[in-house]
Amino acid sequence: MPSAADDFRAIDILGSGSQFRHGSALKVEQIFRYRAMLELGYTDAFRSLHPNEVGQFTFWDYFRQAFQNNRGIRIDHFLLSPALATRLKACEIDRGPRALEKPSDHTPIIVTLSDPP
Repeated sequence: MPSAADDFRAIDILGSGSQFRHGSALKVEQIFRYRAMLELGYTDAFRSLHPNEVGQFTFWDYFRQAFQNNRGIRIDHFLLSPALATRLKACEIDRGPRALEKPSDHTPIIVTLSDPP
């Protein structure tokens, strides 16, 4: 039987068997809550615009040159309500801050919405 980690989009985790699948960065309860939000009608802003784009992560461990080798996970999300999802224009992951000296292990996601009607 597949686990919740298997249910999480493999495209958002580098490789099956990744340390993130069963490590501290990816908790089963968080995956279930994420799925529940999608089932309520919320939209994952990044995936709605980039449904099959691989290698787009928001978190990289500090060890084993994870960022330099792009071994990461996408654990930061903008979940938009149905009303906001209709206004979504762009959603990009900004890797720039993560490449700086002494960075956070996360990097920002930038969402652009159109003006309200």
